[in-house]
Amino acid sequence: MKRFISVFTVSLLLFPCATFAQAEFDDHEGQQMIVVPPPTGLFLTYQGVLHDADGLPVPDDTHVMIFAIYDAAEGEEPIWSETQSVDVLNGVFTVLLGKETTMLLPFDRFYWLGVTVDRGEELLPRKLMTPVPYSYFARTVALNAITEDKISNGAVTESKIGEGAVITNKISDGAVTAEKLAENLTFSSYTRFQSLNTGSVTVTSDWTKLNIGTRSFSKEHDGTNIEVFLHSRAQPGIFQRDVTWIQYQLRVNGVVADHVVSHLLFESNVIGYITLKSIYESLPAGKHTVEVWARTSALSSSSVLVDPGNFEGAIIVKETF
Repeated sequence: MKRFISVFTVSLLLFPCATFAQAEFDDHEGQQMIVVPPPTGLFLTYQGVLHDADGLPVPDDTHVMIFAIYDAAEGEEPIWSETQSVDVLNGVFTVLLGKETTMLLPFDRFYWLGVTVDRGEELLPRKLMTPVPYSYFARTVALNAITEDKISNGAVTESKIGEGAVITNKISDGAVTAEKLAENLTFSSYTRFQSLNTGSVTVTSDWTKLNIGTRSFSKEHDGTNIEVFLHSRAQPGIFQRDVTWIQYQLRVNGVVADHVVSHLLFESNVIGYITLKSIYESLPAGKHTVEVWARTSALSSSSVLVDPGNFEGAIIVKETF
């Protein structure tokens, strides 16, 4: 029986410009987003290499491949899939995803790509789709392209302004007056932390603070909400006997948030992805510190760390006022 190993990259294939339809929806974090999907679906170029069990490129042949996109790294049913007959030369193949099954995904969240060769088992682990496909929704405009005389009165409403789109250096002095501000208008500020791996620790069944360095931020206002997000690879460490899982949680100043989304990993010494969120409703203004905590189901796990290799893990702190 052949065993295939897939090594691949995903890149964007540009398509002719056409009239776009606007769609408005709430994403999985509860934030309103406006995206403009292509009228006939997305097309992604997918290139990979098939190796056999000895690490050698497979012989030249045509293989039946199933490509599937998921919104989770493990489990779940695919949210898009298609089957293609693919020519492989010197182990290398290139396909255009979306040509058999229309792809109308919004790319407003993390997606994972799975590949199955010749009706066998899906190759694991699934691959996290890196940001290239998300450039469909960059929504950039040339500097000074939109002038005041090109905007109809009442055309720019709060729902049509992207979060974080209006920043200080793009607003002329005196341009924003009291009569131009809508009632109940909200603003957000962001702080981002990366390179989170500063060493490993041993985690027990009691909550233990992980080593991510000192990650401090300033809260500007009293009476505002603080939302803290983390998406990163994580090393769950080496489980002792009877340990079945390790749980991760975000905290500020060591305090559990009013609303918490934690994450479990179940395999010893196998790197996985974690997504965490914590919301604080009554944090006072001033300087605060973000921390990542973990605990095991029993006994302990050694060599636990976040963002092994400092591979693009990030913590984002958002204040809305």
